[in-house]
Amino acid sequence: MNEASKQSFISLLDFAEEKLKCNSVILCMRKDREDRANLVRTFLFLGFQPLAPKSDLAPQATDEGNLYLIYNINEE
Repeated sequence: MNEASKQSFISLLDFAEEKLKCNSVILCMRKDREDRANLVRTFLFLGFQPLAPKSDLAPQATDEGNLYLIYNINEE
């Protein structure tokens, strides 16, 4: 992920927190992506954590071919 994309994504997280008042953001990506390892590493660096497909927070229509990550927004 290039630097401009990272900054745009961080802006999106800020928007989710400040404007939408979200408690968390769930990211979904295909497990078979060629760049999956790099993307997961980047999102973990940004504060995302793996989310089990069976979690109550995971989308109900889960696909075993998807990988889910969650970003919990800290409330002050």
